[in-house]
Amino acid sequence: MFIKPPVEQEQVRSLLREHFADPILNLQHVEGGSIARTFSFTAEGRDYIIRFNTRYIAGGFEKEAYLYRTYASPRIPIPPVVHIGHFQDLHFAISHKIHGVTGNNLSWEEFEHLLPALIETIDAIHHCDVREKTGYGLFNE
Repeated sequence: MFIKPPVEQEQVRSLLREHFADPILNLQHVEGGSIARTFSFTAEGRDYIIRFNTRYIAGGFEKEAYLYRTYASPRIPIPPVVHIGHFQDLHFAISHKIHGVTGNNLSWEEFEHLLPALIETIDAIHHCDVREKTGYGLFNE
């Protein structure tokens, strides 16, 4: 079982000042998820997300950056990871924010309406060219 790491809002604000020249606006804790402590914020006219994980699962951030570089497209919306780093004994990633809601917060009617787009995204993922890749299953950072 994972426990979200404790990170205070003022700690996040201080860390973000190291990465952004402009003031950090609208810093808010984001509910949901079961692993990362997550905050949203605005800087330099753009919305971002910062997530904090323990060292045991930090490789996921590098995987996300790889997947963005390799497979992101209009049909596969993956937000770019703009910075990966360490904060105290935690790992963090800053990425562009994609606006929306999580699937478990949708009503049945909203989910039914979204289903065709979800199937299109899954279809696009299945059509990714992986001929140059080797192996299968789990992969590390």
